[in-house]
Amino acid sequence: MTAEQRVATVYAGTSVFNMVHEVVTGMRKAQSQRLRRSPLKYVPGAVGIVDLVDQSSTMVDESISRVVSVTAEVLSPIMRLMTPVDSAPIDGSRRGAAVLAAIGAAVGDSLANDRRTQSLVPELDLRADGNSITTEEFARRSRGSAQTVVVFLHGLGCTELNWSPEVIGGAGPARAALIRYPTGSSIADNGDEFAMLLDELLRAMPECQRLVLVGHSMGGLVARRAIEVNPYVADRVTDLITLGSPHGGSPIEKGAQAALLTLGSFAATKPLARLGHRRSAGIKDLRHGAIRAEDWGGHDPDTTWRDRTRAIPLPDHVNHYAVAASWPEDSSGWKSGLIGDGAVRQASAKDDDVEAVAGGSNRYVTVLESSSHLSLMSHPEVAKLIAGVVSSQSEEL
Repeated sequence: MTAEQRVATVYAGTSVFNMVHEVVTGMRKAQSQRLRRSPLKYVPGAVGIVDLVDQSSTMVDESISRVVSVTAEVLSPIMRLMTPVDSAPIDGSRRGAAVLAAIGAAVGDSLANDRRTQSLVPELDLRADGNSITTEEFARRSRGSAQTVVVFLHGLGCTELNWSPEVIGGAGPARAALIRYPTGSSIADNGDEFAMLLDELLRAMPECQRLVLVGHSMGGLVARRAIEVNPYVADRVTDLITLGSPHGGSPIEKGAQAALLTLGSFAATKPLARLGHRRSAGIKDLRHGAIRAEDWGGHDPDTTWRDRTRAIPLPDHVNHYAVAASWPEDSSGWKSGLIGDGAVRQASAKDDDVEAVAGGSNRYVTVLESSSHLSLMSHPEVAKLIAGVVSSQSEEL
């Protein structure tokens, strides 16, 4: 772990403590208010005792917050001095990358917006053997095999290290490009950044005539956003393969929002709702599959439930291979339709909303039975699908 990351960890830990402390304090104050309105108000001196306890507790809470903040300020320079100059970044290892990916998925946008914790959030970039590489370096490594590039985008809370070698090997003779990105950021922001990266990649590789985008879960939505916002990139994309992507939203995020709206309607549990609303913008976008800022209709995602997203078909020249997983063995049964792959329902993964709007002449659906959401990143049938897509137009290039 580098010095910057050690310091960032201290401040991130402080932030988490303060969030939990805020919840405890808020619930205590709500309880005090409830006691003031209870029959105790008719007991002489009872309200005064409640006020005295509340004031004392508030002083203790403020003292704790100050102590934690001062401790962080004292520890930060010490941690910086104690860290060897040649320390490797925590995300250089598989385990470290997984830890940061999980934290980033939960509150990555908050970490990115604070300069003290930004080093814990990865930038969207190309990766090779877990390390960041430039588009120029990727182009140099790809000479002689770059007419087709297959780009892999992971899902929420994952990294490019979660792809199995077999699935990546499905790219065959084409060049495989692995992307890592901060899944806690909004899908729109990641899609815009991804489009710029692909633009740079294509300009560094003029011999590349075809892009095949493979996105797992959130990655499929990020890829879709990139196709939509950059015509130059869209012209080179011939195929989009989405693996369990919540085009129509995720029931888990919808359920979480419903629960938080309920908690927020009661004074005693409102602090818990505020804590839940601190989850990342990336997670909130998965509620309805929002890939544009305008998909929220100018409303705060924390206070709205209505789906305002627009189903927009892909360009006519882009083939969409939508892969849905079915946790139950029988994908045609009602259980499979309800449960899906455990995280995304089949109708959402199949992109049925676009089918209803414009038909699916260039959309091909595959359902993999007895498969979970994460298994799609290592499923042998996915590797076969990628290989078939890559080879389908190779003779034309």
